[in-house]
Amino acid sequence: MLELPRRSHAAYADRQDLAASRPTLTSATVGGSLIGGNGSDGGEIYACDLGEVAIAHDIRGVAGSYSGSVGSGHNTGSITVGGSAYGGKGNNSGDIYGAFKADGKIDNVSVGGSLIGGDGILSGVIGGVPVTSAEEGPTARSISSS
Repeated sequence: MLELPRRSHAAYADRQDLAASRPTLTSATVGGSLIGGNGSDGGEIYACDLGEVAIAHDIRGVAGSYSGSVGSGHNTGSITVGGSAYGGKGNNSGDIYGAFKADGKIDNVSVGGSLIGGDGILSGVIGGVPVTSAEEGPTARSISSS
């Protein structure tokens, strides 16, 4: 289990508003692959609290930030990917993450294939952080495992 500290940035106000209402998605199943697009957040599974997610094949980030990603504003449950997770050109694309808005955790992640980063900053990451801008780089924080 990864314990993740809160992380937020003014550029992500929509996610902060969403997290404030604490929507929960208890489970999600994708029978094929989760594939992002050229726009931000395309092909993303996101909720404030996210339960079990099963993706039969691959997660593929593309050009949009957070495209082809799975994550939460607070706690993320068990994430199972039958194939590989690929980052793309977009920042944080192809990510599996938690604690976007508040301190939280990721219970368990299983990737049956490979975890492959892409051209985007922090793409193809488990427990990634939001990028403030391409010039500034990632915000600082630590992850501890137990």
